[in-house]
Amino acid sequence: MKIGVVSVVFSRHWFMVKTAHYIAWTVLASGVGVVVGSVLGSKELQVIYSFVVFLITGALMELLLP
Repeated sequence: MKIGVVSVVFSRHWFMVKTAHYIAWTVLASGVGVVVGSVLGSKELQVIYSFVVFLITGALMELLLP
């Protein structure tokens, strides 16, 4: 019974950490997209760059984080 409780606590902690990483990467990608888009002066580019940076950082996060 003790092992089950430990695994539930560990998996819940892992899920919270993973969710926090996703939120952080999303905020980072949005910020980079807004900065690059505003430098280039296009609202459409803000969305495109945000999406591209989000995909790249999300892929890197999946590769680098356990």
